[in-house]
Amino acid sequence: RRHNPWPEVAGRPPRSQHWPPFAAMVASIRESVARLRAGAPFIEPAQCLLLAMISMVALHVAMPVARVVPRDCFWGCIALAVLGIVLGELALRQMRRADCAFDPDAQPSVLLTSGCFAHTRNPMYLGMLLLPAGEAMMLGSVGALLPLPVFVAGLHFHFVRAEERRLEQAFGRDWIDYRRRVRRW
Repeated sequence: RRHNPWPEVAGRPPRSQHWPPFAAMVASIRESVARLRAGAPFIEPAQCLLLAMISMVALHVAMPVARVVPRDCFWGCIALAVLGIVLGELALRQMRRADCAFDPDAQPSVLLTSGCFAHTRNPMYLGMLLLPAGEAMMLGSVGALLPLPVFVAGLHFHFVRAEERRLEQAFGRDWIDYRRRVRRW
């Protein structure tokens, strides 16, 4: 007979509470299922970015078909990627100062219209676009460029449009005026 290290005993906490990593995993799965049932996206923007960047490298290695971006542009491509990082960081700091939620599914509490938000309605997403664009151009192959339009479409249709609907519901006329003044990208 096998020894059971966590016997179910009346008055004793459930098994998941005996082993904290298991409890955290169960809680995470329950939270993910609840979010999916509530209509939340299955994947977060940062995960999309990571997936796009990994896909670019993998396709560059797997399909080094043709180099479409000359090697002379290397430093310009690095500058583009760094610009994306800086823009995202500036937007993040501005959102922290305004005490905004970073969760793309959260109900908006503040309409930011100054700083980098005065030039683009989505500076974090624009930064997230510039980073892999710089990487894809740095790699330069056709394969590396293929995930970029998929990434942009995913951001636009899965995150940006949903966030803009929530902003319009939350801020009404102020959001509409801001949307008319400032470009999306």
